[in-house]
Amino acid sequence: MRILSFAVILTLSHFTKGQNVLTNFEDTLVYDNFNINEYNFPQKYTSAEISIIENGVYRIKRLSDEGRSISYLKYDKAFYTYELSADIELLKTGSSPSAGVILNGQSGSNGGFLLELNNKKRFRVNKLVGDQIRILSGSAKDDGWIKSKHLKKTGINQISVKVENGYYDIYFNHHYIYTIYDTQFEGGKIGLLSGPSSEVLAHNFTVKKAKSSIDKITEKVSTGNENRGNVDPDFQEVILIFKTKIDQQQIEIASLQQEVDRCKSML
Repeated sequence: MRILSFAVILTLSHFTKGQNVLTNFEDTLVYDNFNINEYNFPQKYTSAEISIIENGVYRIKRLSDEGRSISYLKYDKAFYTYELSADIELLKTGSSPSAGVILNGQSGSNGGFLLELNNKKRFRVNKLVGDQIRILSGSAKDDGWIKSKHLKKTGINQISVKVENGYYDIYFNHHYIYTIYDTQFEGGKIGLLSGPSSEVLAHNFTVKKAKSSIDKITEKVSTGNENRGNVDPDFQEVILIFKTKIDQQQIEIASLQQEVDRCKSML
C-alpha cells in the first residue's frame, strides 16, 4: 500500500528540468498597479491580518505568527491556462518572513499551490490539500526552500508563472527558474499571500491569456479592413455604443465597490 501511495504521488506531482509551457500569453485579462480604484483585491481589517490599498501599493500584513493570509483576485471565472506576474516587496518583519502568490486556489481555501519567497534569496512551492501541506520543491531537510541567484534579498522581486496542462513554469526577474508538474487542481483562483508574521507590498499584478481563435480571426479581419481602408461605419458605431456602455458600467461598479468597502470598514 505504501509503495502504491508513493507511486500515485509521483504520478500526480513532480518537478521537471526545462521550460514546458511554450504558449505566448499576449492578451491582458487583469492589470492592477493599485493607483486607480479598480478594487481587484479585497481590503480586510481583522485581528489576524490587514490587507489595504494605499499609496499605489497593496499591503498584506499577517499579524498572527501562525497560518498565512491569502487575498484572492476578484474574478468570476476560474483560471486554467494563463500567465501571472506580480512585483512584490517583502518587508523585514518577524524572524522568517515569506510572501508570494497562490495558484489554482480551491473554494474554501482548502487547496492550491503556494509559491513563496523569503529574505534569504530562497523560494519554495507547496501544495495545500485541505489542512495538509505537501512540499513540491527542494528537500524536506530544507523545508522545501531552494536558493536562487536571480532573487533579491531586499527590494522588489518580479514573480511570473506560466500555467498550462498541469505545468507551472516559474520565473524570477525575467529568468526561468523551475517547473512543477501537478494534475490535481486543473483550475482555480489566483492571488497573493503573506506568511506568518510577514508583511508584503504588491506594486502590480497582471494576468494574461493566450489569444483564442476568435481573437485571431477578429484581428485578421480588422487588419484587412484597415489595409483596404474600407471599414463599415455602421459596425464602428455599434462598437462605440457597446464601449460606452461598458465604460459606464465600470464606473458604476467602482462606485458601488467604494460604498461596500466603506460599509465594511464601519462594521
